[in-house]
Amino acid sequence: MQSLNKKALSDIIATISLILLAILAVGILGFTINKVISNAQLSPQMSCLEMKTSPPIEIIKSCYNSLSPDQDLQITLKRKISTNIFSLDFIVSSASESSRWAVGGTCADSMLLEPGQTETYLIGPVSIAENSKISVEVDNCLLETKTIREC
Repeated sequence: MQSLNKKALSDIIATISLILLAILAVGILGFTINKVISNAQLSPQMSCLEMKTSPPIEIIKSCYNSLSPDQDLQITLKRKISTNIFSLDFIVSSASESSRWAVGGTCADSMLLEPGQTETYLIGPVSIAENSKISVEVDNCLLETKTIREC
């Protein structure tokens, strides 16, 4: 009779152990998923639509010096609002070609703007055609495009 009770007791302990192990596995999985979802780098702080309606960066001036042999392009930007910016790209385009420059990231000589800061960036040498345009892209979201004028 006593061996029968021990067998029933071991089945109960095995069932409780499996239930506790399953609860522990679900808890660890939930914690891991929550940590991945709450990571800010996976999703932007502002959506592209929000950036377009309230742009964090605006082009103040874009021009080039036609007398300069290098034809460096001068772009003056102003950072208006404080939001995380992971990438800032300039796109110079004409009817026949376009080229892209990145600010920050792996480029050690360039820094992203701080909120309220105005900065002039020099890009060059650039071949400027008639009606060339400069575009600013923040975190793969095209914010603004302006025609490049002579300084």
